[in-house]
Amino acid sequence: MIHWFKSIPQSVYILTIIGTLLCIFTNEVNRKYLDSPLKNQFGMVQTADEPSYIVPPQNWVTKGLWKDNSQGFAAFVQRPPGYGILYLVHYFVLGKSALLGLKWMQIVFFFLSGLVFWKILEEFKLNKRGQLIALTLFMFLPSYSGFVYYSMTEGVTPFFTLWFVLESFQSARTKKASFALFFSFALLLLIRPQLAFLPIAVLIFHVIQRNWKVTLVILASVFPIFLWYVRTSIITGETSSTHPIYFSTNNSLYRPTHSSMTDLYRIWEWRSDVFHTHTGIASRGDSLKIENLRKEIPASFSNEIIPVLHQFGAINQYRIKHFSNKNIKGYFKGELAFSERVNALRAKLIAEHPFVYYIKTPIMSSRDFLNKSYMNLYIFQAPLRGNFVIESLRVICWLFIISSIGLFLLTPFLLSRKSLYFYLFVGICCFLFYLVFVQRLNEERYIVPILPLFLALGINNLKVMFERMRSLSRKSS
Repeated sequence: MIHWFKSIPQSVYILTIIGTLLCIFTNEVNRKYLDSPLKNQFGMVQTADEPSYIVPPQNWVTKGLWKDNSQGFAAFVQRPPGYGILYLVHYFVLGKSALLGLKWMQIVFFFLSGLVFWKILEEFKLNKRGQLIALTLFMFLPSYSGFVYYSMTEGVTPFFTLWFVLESFQSARTKKASFALFFSFALLLLIRPQLAFLPIAVLIFHVIQRNWKVTLVILASVFPIFLWYVRTSIITGETSSTHPIYFSTNNSLYRPTHSSMTDLYRIWEWRSDVFHTHTGIASRGDSLKIENLRKEIPASFSNEIIPVLHQFGAINQYRIKHFSNKNIKGYFKGELAFSERVNALRAKLIAEHPFVYYIKTPIMSSRDFLNKSYMNLYIFQAPLRGNFVIESLRVICWLFIISSIGLFLLTPFLLSRKSLYFYLFVGICCFLFYLVFVQRLNEERYIVPILPLFLALGINNLKVMFERMRSLSRKSS
């Protein structure tokens, strides 16, 4: 990676430095508006997910165990270890101030993302003016830097995704494998395994092209995450998903009953905050508040769902009453039967409402992703909401994002299906399909790692369109 720094024009460094300073300024202003010192310790925006990322490396140092402080198998395997390893590096150097080091590492990654983004644009053979415009959009619009201060994977995955894509383009062009390709892929999987659709697409491309050295390097990159899943299987005694949080040994809300409720809500609901609000209310066993949820659930489902929410609350209250601060070794009274009833109800409702499950909800989930400016920082959502400048910026961000996605979707009509560009397009589309059809109940941050790819590949498609239009113009004249 270091060898191409010298080939980058000085103007690019100036733009990326200014963009990084703007990112720091915006995030520091945002931090000042947060209402709790716990939410901005050492300058990092802390979230509910942070303990599952940060506590395992801390416990590994102090107790020799890579686990968080919850009870049950999920404590050992809830998060893949990539982000925790990055934290661990800073923990060894800075101790309890490791979050401060993590913040500055993520700032540096954003700066490096600008340089990697430029090199990707060079692979597309854009003219310098077009590249500078694209780089300015990436570095200056807050849509691409909103998670730089967050202690979660979205603070680093845009960099590792771009880096892997750049190494993929270069390996396809030179037909040579590199340690950078191995390292970027291995870390990407260890940090966010759900992004594996992109490397799989690149692997298929190289297999078809018979680039066996590159193929072997990509396959070797899977080995670290493979070891992690072997560890998961040994600890839990079963194979698990890419995000294993539901175990019958957990003494928390996240048990198999919650998993069944998640799948049930996926029939009609696409907003994760709505689902978590409903299950949170139900888990407290407040009958009146559960009944008030009836108006928030579609009429065609509410009569079936409200009784289930009452039952879910009763089971969770039973857990709290009888197993408070105790280890749970499996299903307790009524749990397994409840999960079976919910799963049967889910199958029944899908059969009765196939249009809602197979078409409407995925479309609404897709629309939810598209109808965002990705200006996620608190200052844009509360203190400055309604400000003319901020609202204008929101519209600008939305226009550029929706335009880049639209241009990206033209890839099959513009690029050869034998090119790596096309395979990356398929990989990204598979990832999007997974989000909107399989996972559903999404948060906007899930799409953050590939937002820069929409912009880069969309601009390349725009270039191809202009070239074809010029070619047609010459022929007609």
